[in-house]
Amino acid sequence: MRFSFQWPWRGRPSEWEEWYALQLRAYQEGAEAHPPWVTFPEIKPWSPVAEPWPSRQGIYKAWLRDVYLPFWRQQRDTERDAYLKRWPPPPDAWQDYLEKMGRSRNIVAVEDQMLCEALLRGIQEQQLRADFLQVEQLRETELYGSTFIVLNTGQDLDRLFATAKRLYETWVVPGYGSLWIRTYSPRAASSDRVVSRLWSAGDPDAISPGVYDPSNPGEVVREVTMYLARIEGRR
Repeated sequence: MRFSFQWPWRGRPSEWEEWYALQLRAYQEGAEAHPPWVTFPEIKPWSPVAEPWPSRQGIYKAWLRDVYLPFWRQQRDTERDAYLKRWPPPPDAWQDYLEKMGRSRNIVAVEDQMLCEALLRGIQEQQLRADFLQVEQLRETELYGSTFIVLNTGQDLDRLFATAKRLYETWVVPGYGSLWIRTYSPRAASSDRVVSRLWSAGDPDAISPGVYDPSNPGEVVREVTMYLARIEGRR
């Protein structure tokens, strides 16, 4: 499965945006991804900001999420050993980072019953992997490695914000792992204020607000299954 990439804004892409697009295309065509300690040598593992280039942190995190970690998870143990011999990591936390991020978990916590059933069918049809949990279960679940969460609390947007904020503060801030929360709120109940509030709950690259039409969940299903396939390394 191939994924095209398009930036969510119009205009000529920057040099780093073009670099990211080339990296994504090379990965999809089967090229080996260079490790982050070579590609971004100034950045340390678990760093919340891509210092010393905070303006480029979106590019770094997009590359890590969409190119490097899917590539790494595809490698078998023997392939990982050979890769690390070719690209020995520096004596810091990169080895621990790769061990933890080599594991991933996908969670769907959706209270809109029609949307939840549509997601279950779509994920099963494409033979993708995700755990379905209640929102309250999710709040008490131990997370690890790299976790992708689809979160919906129906019309209760205050609870949506509180849940996303709690997950971010509990697992990302202490450095236990990487979290990407894709929230979905009903279009009729959403506003720019809701989106801004969700972004303020944590790192904007970790919490991504979305809206949907409850009577037509197909668009959400297509988007979520695309994300899951990318996370699982399907090129």
